[in-house]
Amino acid sequence: MRLDFEGGKLRFAGEINRIRANPDLLEELRKLFRPVRTVPGFSADFFMGGAVGYFGYELADEFEPVTFRPKKGPSFPKLILLFFR
Repeated sequence: MRLDFEGGKLRFAGEINRIRANPDLLEELRKLFRPVRTVPGFSADFFMGGAVGYFGYELADEFEPVTFRPKKGPSFPKLILLFFR
């Protein structure tokens, strides 16, 4: 599954396919991660899956009253996460 956030839209692609405009980003991430928490004390000696990606610097304006100057060149999503099992 892939999740990205750009232009005020949160896009889910893969097992879940939907787009949310102007979401509460932290609440959406909490809902997404809630079912995949591990049991306290659980330990594995190998990779069992998870999320890989980045939270871009410009994502700060979703949580704090800051502004950024427009950048030249291609635009990238503020957040991209890929989920693996």
